[in-house]
Amino acid sequence: MQTPEQIAKCRGLLPDISAKDINSANVDFDELPSDVSFPICGHPDEVDLEIAYHQEPGELAEQLGLSLEGCKELIDSMRRMAEATGNGAYPHSCNSAYPGVHSVSYFDGPTSWPTHLQRTLTDVEFQSIIDAKVWGPSGDPNGTPFTMSELKSVWGNSPLNQVVNDFVEETYRRWGVILYPSTDGENGQHNIHVTYPVIAGSVIGVGWFPGDDPCPGDHVNLHIDQTYKAGFQDQVGLKGHEKGHTLGLPHEFSGQESHQEPMSYRYRNHLYVGFSDGSPVFGLPKAPSIKLLTKFYGGKPEGIPWKGKFMDNPVPIPPVVPVPAGNTITLNIDGVVTTYLVTKTVVTTPVDDGPIVHH
Repeated sequence: MQTPEQIAKCRGLLPDISAKDINSANVDFDELPSDVSFPICGHPDEVDLEIAYHQEPGELAEQLGLSLEGCKELIDSMRRMAEATGNGAYPHSCNSAYPGVHSVSYFDGPTSWPTHLQRTLTDVEFQSIIDAKVWGPSGDPNGTPFTMSELKSVWGNSPLNQVVNDFVEETYRRWGVILYPSTDGENGQHNIHVTYPVIAGSVIGVGWFPGDDPCPGDHVNLHIDQTYKAGFQDQVGLKGHEKGHTLGLPHEFSGQESHQEPMSYRYRNHLYVGFSDGSPVFGLPKAPSIKLLTKFYGGKPEGIPWKGKFMDNPVPIPPVVPVPAGNTITLNIDGVVTTYLVTKTVVTTPVDDGPIVHH
């Protein structure tokens, strides 16, 4: 098992301490994230150039308490971060269906979802969305929050994982990225491929960085540990975090000195998107990263909030067609045919529900 010092080194938090000296180093953990001993996902937080360009993976693996394969993957992740350039994967020109927009397709087949992700949300989980005061039908984080009836009208019977995906989509939409589910099957031409394997060790999710091509084809893999049985809030945080990696986001970006949503670990009250835990709301849209990500991805929200789930869509009112007296009208209602003789036609003035015609 790795020591906290080794974990911190692997996460890029101790770049000034060499790997060979890591186990004898005097590390001040008060200056590091409070959860340094719990690596939530398999990616480094920051670049450690010693690791990125290490020439002896076997030697480094022994120094850091890693398997040889795990060490090679760490070196590869560090090197990708060290050599990253440009404005991230999936620029505006990648998808002709969404011209001028960062847009990414993903496949997340329901038949692969573990049983605990197929249950419906509890009232407590719905209430946490309301209490956050940043989620509402308009998609504006400063708008009117959801009510319980609104939430249940759309998601009351939905599997937990579907609601998770909808909230991750809305999170990314708010800073200019359209995530859209693919129905082309696991072997189709989608960008991100989500699966639920058992992940060894304490890692609960891995989102692979895309390759050097700025418009990656299929498939950039995203793995969620099938044994991770946390509730709605943590599932949203985990999947939103790993989606960031598949778009090329490391844990720290734009020169930040701390990690914020969506790429943070759970550092000291850094709630992923403002879910309430009884503390003052901290998260979307209050987190510093939101402005940075919005600027990074184009400067404004894109698409329709919640994919139109809360759009007003009144039933069209049929036109009024007066039938002169003396004519007949035949109605077929559930197979029962009845003919009426029109004796007088009266058209009332319109009301809120539309015009009413009496025959």
